[in-house]
Amino acid sequence: MHVLDTTSGGNGPGIECRGYFQGEDGEFRLVGSSVTDAGGRVRALVPAKDYEPGTYRIWLNTKQYFAAKNMTTFWPAIEITFRIRDTNRDHHIPVALSPFAFQTYRGA
Repeated sequence: MHVLDTTSGGNGPGIECRGYFQGEDGEFRLVGSSVTDAGGRVRALVPAKDYEPGTYRIWLNTKQYFAAKNMTTFWPAIEITFRIRDTNRDHHIPVALSPFAFQTYRGA
């Protein structure tokens, strides 16, 4: 995952992130947590031993990030839900973030 702060034109460091996996019961369970590094990246949110095909959710604490910059945000948290079919491929998820908008896509 890679967070880009479109307000500053730079990376999004220090953002609390959590990764969840959807079980057969439909409930999401926490499988990993981290904080974005100085480059706005989290290298491995889900430990390799827990990485399997299925539906995942990433949660980002954007309220805390923008509060530290003395900014308010419309998005106190962002959740991105996606499906992994092939665990042998890299899955890069960029997030372009501002206080009032965000965009994401499956990167290469």
